[in-house]
Amino acid sequence: MTQHHEGTLDLSSALGGSQAAKRAVASEIGDRLERVGGMMITGHGISTSLIAETRDAFRAFFGQPAEYKTHFARPATEAVARGYVCRSDVRETDPGMERFSMGEFTPPNEDPYYSSPQGQAYFPPNQLPDRPAEFSKLCGTYFDEIQQLSKRMFDLFEVALATPPGYFTSRLRRSTGNLTGILYPAKENEPDGAFRIQPHTDSGALTILNTEQVPGGGLQFMNLDNEWADVQPSVTDFVINVGDLLHRWSNGVWPSTVHRVLNPSSGYAHTSRLSVVYFEHPDYDVSLSSFVRPGDECVFEPVVVGEFEYDKRLKIHLIDDAGISKMLYAPIELREEQH
Repeated sequence: MTQHHEGTLDLSSALGGSQAAKRAVASEIGDRLERVGGMMITGHGISTSLIAETRDAFRAFFGQPAEYKTHFARPATEAVARGYVCRSDVRETDPGMERFSMGEFTPPNEDPYYSSPQGQAYFPPNQLPDRPAEFSKLCGTYFDEIQQLSKRMFDLFEVALATPPGYFTSRLRRSTGNLTGILYPAKENEPDGAFRIQPHTDSGALTILNTEQVPGGGLQFMNLDNEWADVQPSVTDFVINVGDLLHRWSNGVWPSTVHRVLNPSSGYAHTSRLSVVYFEHPDYDVSLSSFVRPGDECVFEPVVVGEFEYDKRLKIHLIDDAGISKMLYAPIELREEQH
């Protein structure tokens, strides 16, 4: 039986109010994530106009001719998401689904973190189109804003779990997050209940999603009773969900959200769906130790972010390129841990 996911949480009092208000919101975040691993948020501080204009820019790009879009195709040897993909590089997803991804816009290349072989693998150049003309500027602004929202969320996560200050945020100073626009095409001949995206969890730390709820189908979370719940956000709000890394980082307290996307029912099959997603990943050179609450036992061994993500996220893209694979899998020089 399909349920409805619980309502949207307003963050505004936590982001601009008293410490008591921040603690109250953080406590509610912790409770919700412990139950499902995901939630809807409003009062997040990102303007509705920037959200709408960025969505319009992605739709305008996806509306360009195929021969134009393929100029920005993701190189087969790149391990992280950059550029345009349609079907061929996407597993267990909707045929015809289109994606466009980008990462850090201005990495300081004089810093070895970015210029080393590992750094170049995690921070390849963006491949940004000039149609529509405002695409690069809007996406760059949106990328900066969504990164700041991610940092605000991790600050609240520290309060929710009562970690030492900086336990999460100190490992997100030079994150390898990426921003991806996803267009799910209209479907005329698919059965009701078929998948646009198969049930899965995300490999990184946190996913921040802006989407539109198409009647008769869309995003669903699985709850702790193994029941699917419809997630129906406003187009001006965000859905956040815990990834595999944050699941480990929280010592299993917050589950990695199992989620899927369904096709719309037959009456709405003509409707496409656009999602704009930020996938947050910590700095690749840090070792993540689970935060263990008093009285609990440690569930997970520490992991180096870059090596964990090689196994979870990168290896499938590098299987045919022994040189890059060997370079990425080499032990990563760790940054000294700081709290």
